[in-house]
Amino acid sequence: MLLVLSLGFISCSPETEYFKTNPNQEVLSDEVKALSRFEITILDEILFHRRSKGLSVLKRSDAIRTQVYIHTGFMINASRLSHDNYLEREYNLMQYAGAKSVYEIVASGYHSAEDVVNAWLNSAVHRKGIEGNFTHFNVSAEKNDSGVYYFACMFMKK
Repeated sequence: MLLVLSLGFISCSPETEYFKTNPNQEVLSDEVKALSRFEITILDEILFHRRSKGLSVLKRSDAIRTQVYIHTGFMINASRLSHDNYLEREYNLMQYAGAKSVYEIVASGYHSAEDVVNAWLNSAVHRKGIEGNFTHFNVSAEKNDSGVYYFACMFMKK
């Protein structure tokens, strides 16, 4: 079963204790690994779509990478898609990375970069993030123990 969720499920639960003691969001923590080829392809697909629409090229942000990487781990541990603690991620990006606006999209169950990006583009709510007036973005795609991918992608405008 393939699932895609949009921003809207926000609740309070502990997720990112790291940011309460390490406010420098432009530096990746040791727990955040480099982008995989799969993640780079997702970012390239998003940039290709934006170019096809005449939209600006987005820059990768390490601050966003940290936020989405921790969130995919949270979703895997919870065994569900969520936007839990979105307000904390938004706050971190606004407070420590200079974001003026932030947008998040998540998904699960896709096995190719093209499939997850197409699913997001086929949803008006998700396409809003991909085609939005943003300057930076990044993504995380992580597999659970059963081999199911969880995705989080965030966009911000500085």
